[in-house]
Amino acid sequence: MVPTLRLFAGDNIKAYEVKIGTLTLYFSYSTIVAFRKCGRLVVHKNVWSNTTGRHIANIPGSKDVQHLSAEDFDRELSAVTATLTEGDAVPEEEPATV
Repeated sequence: MVPTLRLFAGDNIKAYEVKIGTLTLYFSYSTIVAFRKCGRLVVHKNVWSNTTGRHIANIPGSKDVQHLSAEDFDRELSAVTATLTEGDAVPEEEPATV
C-alpha cells in the first residue's frame, strides 16, 4: 500500500493530507492537526496560529465535529496508529545492486 500526499487547503503548500490505507492524516506545516479513520474525523483544537486555524477549517467536515484538547487528541491518535499493521506501511526499498 502506497501512501498518497495531496494539498488540501487550495494552493497553500503548508497544509497536507497523507493517506495510508484507511487512515488520513491532515498536517499544518509538520504538525498533525486532524485525522480520519474509517470515515470518523478527529480534529485538534487550534492552539497554534491563525494560519493553522484556516488549515483546520479547510479540512472537509471539520466544522461539524468537536475539536479536542491536545491530551484527548493525542490519546485518540495513539489508539488509531497503534492499530496500523505492517501491511499499512510502505515496504522499504531493496538496496540497489551494482
